[in-house]
Amino acid sequence: MKSYLIEFRQNKPEILHSFIDLGMEPLRVDRMNRMDGVSYEEANKERVTGRYGKASVFFIGKAQLLKNKRSTSRPQDKNDAEKLTEETD
Repeated sequence: MKSYLIEFRQNKPEILHSFIDLGMEPLRVDRMNRMDGVSYEEANKERVTGRYGKASVFFIGKAQLLKNKRSTSRPQDKNDAEKLTEETD
């Protein structure tokens, strides 16, 4: 399923992000075309290889994930960043 994050500016819709949802929670994967606070180059350079089932996949590095979570205005992202920071301490 393809989804869109849309913001209305001056009464005109503007697509900010598009992403594809694969699967259903709790095993859903979201493929996003961009993210706040982190460039593709930075995320790709610091990516981490892991496993998803039998497949080898790439994940964003923890430092870049924290940078992304802290750069958004969503309260859940702020909470996620706080919990991830506590786990590191």
